[in-house]
Amino acid sequence: MTDWCLSQIEFSGPVSVISQLTEGFKRTTNDAEYQLFGQTFLPRPQEIETQSRSAAWYEWTKENWGCKYANGLAQSEVRQPGLVKYILKTDWNPPVVGLCKLTTMPEYSNITVRVDYEMQADFCDPFEFHQPDGYLVIRHGEVIEDVLINHQKV
Repeated sequence: MTDWCLSQIEFSGPVSVISQLTEGFKRTTNDAEYQLFGQTFLPRPQEIETQSRSAAWYEWTKENWGCKYANGLAQSEVRQPGLVKYILKTDWNPPVVGLCKLTTMPEYSNITVRVDYEMQADFCDPFEFHQPDGYLVIRHGEVIEDVLINHQKV
């Protein structure tokens, strides 16, 4: 099992909705280049947050984000009308559960999310995306496409 998962997350949809999503990320930090994912859109309840690293904290995080830490730093990569991409580093796997929940929120229900992910060892550059191991497409709270890429050596 690898330690980290680097995800390139592309949000696409109506320009106004993608702008709102981008502004949500900006509100979480003073540094416009880096944002936090999990705590922005699906924050842990205060009673869980105060139990950092406890069994309840871990179970809530896994159940609501789909990975151990979904509040890894996200770096904006591409911005154009109706499309924004972020690179997000999480433990073990992409935050699929959290992204599915995000697309069920009324304000974000008409966006599509594509996640290209790469499993990494702990010594890799946190934002250096090499070759995806797979990708997912999420819409209306459902994974509608899930592809594992087989990198066979020739």
